[in-house]
Amino acid sequence: MDKGKLFGSTESVPYQQAWGVQKAEPDTYFGKQIIIYQFTVSNHPLEKIYQAKSNLYIMLCEGKVVGGYSFPDVDGLAGAVYSLNGKTLEEVTGLSYQEWRDKWKKKYGN
Repeated sequence: MDKGKLFGSTESVPYQQAWGVQKAEPDTYFGKQIIIYQFTVSNHPLEKIYQAKSNLYIMLCEGKVVGGYSFPDVDGLAGAVYSLNGKTLEEVTGLSYQEWRDKWKKKYGN
């Protein structure tokens, strides 16, 4: 994990989305390896919205869970990920996407 992956290119978008729905800041994990495991589950809150199972992605660092995110298990669906419990970035942060993006750019853009 390094700061350069968090802003400035299309490759940074998945990192922004994943970290945007975490309570923890990515700064704590700079210089460390993050391993992500995927699970497909039933009875997740997103199932009520999408009528489909959900994929959960669990983020581990040094053998400890440090976060995670979810996304409906639907072919061809595009968009941002949700928190582990199915919340949007706006629900997790209390900010609009634009407010969050401005704050993110200020912190990780340089």
